[in-house]
Amino acid sequence: GFDVYFFSDDEHLVTKALLDFLGTNQKNLVQADHGGIFIWHHMGEPHTPYTNRTPEVLSNPEGLLGPIDITAGAHLRMVTGEPGYANAADLEYMHDVYRWEAVHSDSLLAQALARFQWAGLLDDLNIVFASDHGESFGERPNTWGHTHGYETCIRTPLIFRLPKHIPPGSHERTSLASNLDIMPTLLDVAGARIPEFCEGRSLIAA
Repeated sequence: GFDVYFFSDDEHLVTKALLDFLGTNQKNLVQADHGGIFIWHHMGEPHTPYTNRTPEVLSNPEGLLGPIDITAGAHLRMVTGEPGYANAADLEYMHDVYRWEAVHSDSLLAQALARFQWAGLLDDLNIVFASDHGESFGERPNTWGHTHGYETCIRTPLIFRLPKHIPPGSHERTSLASNLDIMPTLLDVAGARIPEFCEGRSLIAA
């Protein structure tokens, strides 16, 4: 259903494609009177494998594994406590690389937002920041993956920036929200009818 679709496993190429699109169509976007466009910027990070992009900073000198990239297999072996595979320094190193991947994703998102700001479109831009699952680092025995009900999997970021509907800095922490609520919320913001088949609800009306 997209007019323009670009896919790559490399989030750098995805971000470059978005920036190229915004650069090429900046005049048309401005003339669209701040409406009529939907962009989905999908990034896989932070996600295994956790890539150590700065080994000179994250060196892990006291770990058994050294400054490696954390594959899904290495992650699972560490969080399940496989005897003799890793030590406490390796576990902290894994956390650090994961955090750095979050920072890396933030920098890519900032590039896209800066391009909207350059075009004078950021003030009225509706933004949704979401994740499909969280991450486990052995908080409970043998819990890892996408299907369990622990908070490490289901407590994910869902951030709405809707300038004309939600005051800046607002927080709602008393009710549950779901990624299923994204579609009806955006339809509500756009003044469109919410189909009956939608399982979620508009968070504007909540």
